[in-house]
Amino acid sequence: MVSAIHRALLWHNPLSWFLHGRIVRAAEEASDDAAVEETRDRASYAEMLIELMRRGARGAGWEGLAMARYGRPEARIYRILDDRAATHGITRRHVAAMLALGVPMAILAGATRVAPATGAGAARFALRFESASIQRHALGGRGGPVRPLPGGVGYLAQDASLKLIISLMYKVPARQITGGPSWLDAETWDVEAKAGGARSLEDLHMMFRNLLADRFGLRLHREIKRGPVYALVVDAGRVKMRVNRSPELFQYPITWGREQW
Repeated sequence: MVSAIHRALLWHNPLSWFLHGRIVRAAEEASDDAAVEETRDRASYAEMLIELMRRGARGAGWEGLAMARYGRPEARIYRILDDRAATHGITRRHVAAMLALGVPMAILAGATRVAPATGAGAARFALRFESASIQRHALGGRGGPVRPLPGGVGYLAQDASLKLIISLMYKVPARQITGGPSWLDAETWDVEAKAGGARSLEDLHMMFRNLLADRFGLRLHREIKRGPVYALVVDAGRVKMRVNRSPELFQYPITWGREQW
C-alpha cells in the first residue's frame, strides 16, 4: 500500500513504477516460498495457481488476487517448480537499490512484512471429509473401483490398492509411482468418505489427499526421470491408414480391472 502511494505521488517517474512492480513480485515470491515450505509439495501448489489463472484471476475486484499482477505466469510456475529458487531475504544490494529508487518511503515498503496467505487457495489445503471409514479389505485383491458418490457428497473405494487411489487422486499413472512400503500395491482397502454436502470433484480429490496424509502419513514429492519411450511417426512412404466411410460404428469394450467401459 505504501508503495502504491509512493507510485501515485511520483507517477511521472518511471522508476517508481519499476520499484512498485519489483515489490509486488518480491511479496508474491515470499508468499510462494512460505506455501511451498508449509505444504512440502511444489507440484500441487503450482497446479493450484494454474487453476486460479485458468479461471480468470485477472477479473477479480480491487481486493482480489495480487498474483494476477505478478508478470508472466509461466515464469512464476517455473520458479515454484525449481528446487533451487527461494527467497533469501534482503541483501545490501537490494537495500541500496531501494534507497536509490524510492528514498525513505521505498525503505518502509521494502521492510513491510508479508502476512500469511489466506483465501480460497489456502482453504483448499484445509478441506477435510466430515466422516471417513478406512478398513483393510478382507479378501484382498488388486485395484477395485474408486468413484465419487452421486451429487458430490463423498467418495467410495472398494477393494482398491493405495497405489491406485494415489494415482487417481494425484492424476499420476500408477507405473510412475515409486518408493513407499511393499504393501502400497499388495494390500487393498475399503474407503467410505462423506463430505457433508455437495462438492466439486476437485474439492473431493483434495479432501482425499488430506485423508491419505492424515491416516497414512502420506507425503509425496515429484521428480523428473529419463527413460526410453516409443514415438509414433509417419512412415517415409505414406500413411497406411484409411478413412472408414462405412455408416456403421463399431464399439469395442475396454476392460480396466473389474470394470468395463
